[in-house]
Amino acid sequence: MQQIIVTVDASDAAAYGTGALLRAERDGTEFTTVPLVAGRTIIDDRFGLDTSSYRTRYSTAVPTVSGDYSDYSPAQSATRSLITPADFAKRFRNSVPDDAVQSIIDGNEAAINERYGALGVPKVDIRLGERNGRFEYLSPRAGSVSLVRELYTDFLANQYVVLDGPTGIWPNVDYTKSDWMLHSDGYVLERLLTGTHPADHWEQRVEITYLPIDNTPQRIGCLVELCKLDIGHRPGSNMIRVGLRTEQFDHTRSYDEEREDILASLLPRLPFLA
Repeated sequence: MQQIIVTVDASDAAAYGTGALLRAERDGTEFTTVPLVAGRTIIDDRFGLDTSSYRTRYSTAVPTVSGDYSDYSPAQSATRSLITPADFAKRFRNSVPDDAVQSIIDGNEAAINERYGALGVPKVDIRLGERNGRFEYLSPRAGSVSLVRELYTDFLANQYVVLDGPTGIWPNVDYTKSDWMLHSDGYVLERLLTGTHPADHWEQRVEITYLPIDNTPQRIGCLVELCKLDIGHRPGSNMIRVGLRTEQFDHTRSYDEEREDILASLLPRLPFLA
């Protein structure tokens, strides 16, 4: 199973009209079309190889002339599923056909990506609301932060200001002219009084662009548990017999509650900050 991830601007989605399509090619041959919508789209390719090359373009619903198509995107490689049915069988013995297991894996991996973002893809996090003190908490945790913008509101205009980040590489980091600092846990982004735009709190709108940490082992564990829940879920059944063994089911908690707990296992723990 290979996957490609495409991010579509709202302006592009609107430009091609009702029923617009996102068209994907593998090694020069179109293999699927999906609705063109703003935001991130994940396209699965069951027949793709590690060596496959992909490109995409947009079109109107019924393209008839060359102007109905966009230019092709640059060629890209696919991403692979975190686990295969064979990997899953090593962790959880089952009699479900591989195709069905792959569908369960794909659905649960998509749910993880929807909640936390895809691995290796920068995330743009926009915070709205009241002034939040000097700490912002990032979920998933950040491996690096590339851009922080803050919206200053005054009586004349609303204006975004790009805040200055720290210079240097740890441990030789210079924070003396920095407006913010990413803590070593990757979870806390702290507003500083030492930078070009000093402040002791974040303003009401903050835009943070960052690359989440690579937490592949934790995602695999979460994915396995989600798949085990889907395959083993038997509503209304209190017990099953497998050979000489019996298995008891606990229905004190609902499927949705158990699923939410598994997904929440990827959340960072809230640190204690003075």
